[in-house]
Amino acid sequence: MPSFRAHSVRFYRPEPQAITSMSHCPVSPLLAVARADSRVEVWHTGHSPVLQKQLYAPPGEQASVECVAWGAGRLFSCGLHGQVVEYDLVGQCETRRHPVTSGPAWCLAIDKEARTLAVGTEEGFVCLFSLTPEGLEYSRVFDRQEDRILCLAWHPDCVHLATGSTDTIRVWNSTTGHPTARMTTGRTEKHKETIVWCVAFTAGMVIKIGR
Repeated sequence: MPSFRAHSVRFYRPEPQAITSMSHCPVSPLLAVARADSRVEVWHTGHSPVLQKQLYAPPGEQASVECVAWGAGRLFSCGLHGQVVEYDLVGQCETRRHPVTSGPAWCLAIDKEARTLAVGTEEGFVCLFSLTPEGLEYSRVFDRQEDRILCLAWHPDCVHLATGSTDTIRVWNSTTGHPTARMTTGRTEKHKETIVWCVAFTAGMVIKIGR
């Protein structure tokens, strides 16, 4: 009777987690993916997408990732803890945290020159930070708006920003901190709010939204 070798195989079912934000690095083929469980994945997209790293909040720190963004090859995120987090991609850990003005932070964006980081908060503030080799340096806060800021985007001129919230889009001048335009989105149903979840700002001063 021939002999046989038995192999024991254990299958597992991974639990998929929703993606809350994605950002592709402008200087290298890296894609940052924020998951609903506050995990940040870094994928290499040079050929076929390959998962390279997974980043978690250290023990004892509040974990929350609502948005991710790249600036000069550096990765940042913000969350409901009201802080901007920078990551060490080599050590696969957080490097430092910077508090923002007034409560949870829903979105962030870095200008084309990778000099300024903008954060939108629950209380309707836009906070600006300057990117330095040591981390982030607080710059200024814009005028407060009525609703929380859910998304924002820089214009290619690195001066103007567009922000999106409930029923409203605003254009801001980052030099003065004042809004220069306010637009309403309109509603498909009279009593149902239109929530602007993402916004893009083209060179021709055209604003595109996702709702």
